[in-house]
Amino acid sequence: FASGVTTVVDAGSTGCETYANARTFIQKSVLLEIRPYLNISSKGLSSLPELENMDPASFDEAKITEIFAKYPNELEGLKIRTSKNIVGNFGLKPLDRTLEIAEKIGVPIMVHCTNPPGTLEEIIKRLRPGDVLTHMYQNIGSTLLNAKGQILRQAYEARERGVIFEAADARAHFSFEVSEPAIKEEFLPDIIATDLTQFSMYQRPTSFNLAMQIAKYTFLGIDFYEVLRRCTQNPALVMGRLNDIGTLSTGTNGDVAIFKRINCHNEFGDRPYYDSRKVLKQGNEIYKPMMTIKRGKIVYRDMLF
Repeated sequence: FASGVTTVVDAGSTGCETYANARTFIQKSVLLEIRPYLNISSKGLSSLPELENMDPASFDEAKITEIFAKYPNELEGLKIRTSKNIVGNFGLKPLDRTLEIAEKIGVPIMVHCTNPPGTLEEIIKRLRPGDVLTHMYQNIGSTLLNAKGQILRQAYEARERGVIFEAADARAHFSFEVSEPAIKEEFLPDIIATDLTQFSMYQRPTSFNLAMQIAKYTFLGIDFYEVLRRCTQNPALVMGRLNDIGTLSTGTNGDVAIFKRINCHNEFGDRPYYDSRKVLKQGNEIYKPMMTIKRGKIVYRDMLF
């Protein structure tokens, strides 16, 4: 709430073996609504720092199907991380198996694409309408840009058929190297998110919180109101929730975030300060959360407001 966020999407913390326990907490979160993706790996990310088991033979289709049937309208879809260091020698087979299961259940998938096991084109061409490619501006391994520094033709084709492109930056899933030419070419994110975890929350100069993301993408040249739309209306639309969130229309939930624009020095980076690969940019504007209202009730208020 202190960041102006009233609904969050959890991108695969839990898998089919761990969702039931996490669900107890999720359901008790009365005001802050949490909408999870189910990780294709049975334990989700609870095994960290040990990586997920990405052997497609280990994906429990029966249990995954059972959870989606038992808890309808609670889960956004399936999540898979396709980084080369995570999938190893399985390459794109885990993604293909995830898509197969998702197709049978009738749900979208979200694909973490940093350092893909092959080309990004191979991933993008597999995605269906409603599927989400997250970390679109990452620069590890194959990226959104071709050899000429232009957006991949397959990315434009995917967007035409309804694939969702998300900028969720966290600590190392964003780069100026990719974002600046992409934005210049007007290939903007459909959704601007954070991908914050306990490892990346409130770390400067990376995503920090959603308010910092608003400042960063405005600094990168996207119109302020377009940035807001990509943080509110578009995510609600993708979730099929525009009738109650992501809007100020009469009869909706009454979720409101109030920010104050402040002119001051602000430093943006694509890696934490301790990472020698970091690239830094100097800005002069921040957006300070002043008040957050959830369902018509004040849930956060800055003491100076």
